[in-house]
Amino acid sequence: MAVVFMAGMSIWLFLFKNCYEMIQDIRSGTRKVPVIRKAVDKYDCCKLEIAVNNTEVFVEKIIENEKICGLRMKAWQRIAGMVKYGIALLGIFSAVLFKGNIDEVYICAAVAAMCCVSLHFMDCMADVDGYLKDTVVELVDYLENSGAVRSEAGKVMAAKLKWKAASEFMKMNRRYDKICAAKGHFS
Repeated sequence: MAVVFMAGMSIWLFLFKNCYEMIQDIRSGTRKVPVIRKAVDKYDCCKLEIAVNNTEVFVEKIIENEKICGLRMKAWQRIAGMVKYGIALLGIFSAVLFKGNIDEVYICAAVAAMCCVSLHFMDCMADVDGYLKDTVVELVDYLENSGAVRSEAGKVMAAKLKWKAASEFMKMNRRYDKICAAKGHFS
């Protein structure tokens, strides 16, 4: 039961860490988290060719479809929730196994109840759904209102490139600036 409990707690901490890193990455503008980098890059590419009418849905779909260690965030949440039920079943199984000694039955039931309550509180404290909603709001705000920050990051990235790659990157940046200026001129 202890191993299953520790696995459940580890999953909740893993989910909390990933959600926290996504929000901090957006706020700092570093784009080190792959899902944030992917969303910004896709948004910039889409903006060159077509208008993104509903940025919130665009961001939600990218975040929902992102896989972390092979599973989506919702799947990790379901697994962590199932761990709680698994512990309850282990507690019942242990109580049935030790039905001859009432003290051991009470101990098994108490340990299972404490583990289930702890996992439930960890679920409430991690608040993965809240963090994901906050991530969507922050990323939409970043994409719609922080174009200058991204273009500055692009110039820093160009400084790291060498020779032909750097010249190609700078040409693309100049074309992008011309397109943005043309859109602003016609609006």
